[in-house]
Amino acid sequence: MDMQTELINLKGIGPKTAASYHKLGIYSCKDLLYYYPRDYIKFEEPKPVCEEQLFKLCFFKAEIARQPLMRRAGKLQIVTAELLSGQTVISAVWFHMPYLTKSLTVGKTFVFKSVLQKKGNRYHVEQPLFYTEEQYEKLLHTLQPVYPLIKGISSQAVGKLVSQVLLQADISD
Repeated sequence: MDMQTELINLKGIGPKTAASYHKLGIYSCKDLLYYYPRDYIKFEEPKPVCEEQLFKLCFFKAEIARQPLMRRAGKLQIVTAELLSGQTVISAVWFHMPYLTKSLTVGKTFVFKSVLQKKGNRYHVEQPLFYTEEQYEKLLHTLQPVYPLIKGISSQAVGKLVSQVLLQADISD
């Protein structure tokens, strides 16, 4: 594969996904490699939840304290869960992710990544990403790119595609 190879020719890229990348100005492998991240996130050791972390992106380890509940508000599907990090209770909410009620089981521990907020006297996170301890161990102390995005494309998807191109590329161009 050379740098002029069109994205549609890469594994996992169909016409719909290619069209999304085209909206970002990415048509070829070369365009993809020159699509630089806007920032990086450093995956650090999870810290206990505290006031110092309010309104900042933080990583914390927590156990699922109660079975997550899914409710509807019109077309909106809302999953709520109560997390326990040490002695601190954190309420978590996810929108349009009803499948989480099956993967977030009581007693399981995850590492959560989110901006910590406080509502009243309770800590709160919205749409937190979460990792099993094994998954997080692989990411610990790494810098992960954050790309400017549009709907349908995630930073993880761009990073995975960049890795694919670098592994298969003839970079003599």
